[in-house]
This record gives sequence, C-alpha cells and structure tokens, in this order.
Amino acid sequence: METKTCCRCNETKLLSDYYMSKNKREGVCKACRAQRRLEQCAAMTPEEKEAQLQRKREVRRAYRKNNPEKFKQYSKNQSQSRSLNPIIKSRRNKYRATNMDVERKRSRAYYRKNKDSVLAYQRGWGKKRVDKLSLGYVNILLGGNQHKKFPVELLEAKRVQIQIRRAIRNMTPANQAPQGAST
Repeated sequence: METKTCCRCNETKLLSDYYMSKNKREGVCKACRAQRRLEQCAAMTPEEKEAQLQRKREVRRAYRKNNPEKFKQYSKNQSQSRSLNPIIKSRRNKYRATNMDVERKRSRAYYRKNKDSVLAYQRGWGKKRVDKLSLGYVNILLGGNQHKKFPVELLEAKRVQIQIRRAIRNMTPANQAPQGAST
C-alpha cells in the first residue's frame, strides 16, 4: 500500500487519507486540512465571511443561469427523493403537528401574497380532476364524502356513464339529426 507523509502533522498515512493529488509527493492529510479550514474560518471577520458567502451565491447563480437544464433536472431529482423519503416525510409531518400555528401563519401569508396563482392552480387542479373523472370526484357526484364512500364497482360504472354522456354531448352537430326533421 502506498503511503504519504503529511507536511503538517509529519505522520505517514495511507493515500486514502489524502485528497487526490498525484502531482504532489508531500501534502496535507484530510484531517489536517479540515483543521486548517476551521482555523481560517475562526480567524475571519464577519465582513469577510459575508463576502465569501456572497461570492459563493454569485457562482451558484451564474451556474444556474448558464446550465438551466442541468439545474432543472437536479431540482426535479431532489424534490422526488425528498418527497419519497419516509424519514423526511415523518420529520415534516412531526414538525407540522408540533408547530401548527407557525405553519398556518406561513400558509396564510403565502396565500395572501400569491392569491391569483393559488386560485388559478386550484381551478386547474379541479378541472383535471373533473376531466380525469377521479374516483374521489365520482364519489362526490354520487353524494359521498370522505366518511361515506361507495363501492369501487359502482364508482367505475358511474365513471363510464359520465364518459358516455360527455361523448354524446361533444358529438358534432353534423353527425346529429335535428329533432323533428324527417329525411
């Protein structure tokens, strides 16, 4: 196994204890490098820390601007993994349960700030639900609610009936014979 001597702590360690750098025979091990970084951060003034944060933000913004497709895919992957992760879901639900007032205030403030877009989204969601004839929507049409649910077979039959009625209603006038007209 190959080893290297750290120039800071003078210990001989395996190459896996160093960051990849094949050009340098001598170098600083991961532990010493982390320690040096902590010392540098402790020595920074608040203004220097803020300037460094600002530089990092600018680099991220420039990357997002120059690589919109990569960023869009990354965001999509992150949101999917977060939404599917049961640990994150349970933490979120626990937080919401214990901080109900905070969540309610946040939600109401968001609604007030974005009322038009929220209402547009809700109208679109309701329209999709009606167009798709979801089982929940059909259940409501039959007079059910979340406590009173009808059997799935009945809901499916009602869904087919509604689809047939919609198809008949959407038929073009050329295909329909006018009522009372004789041929």
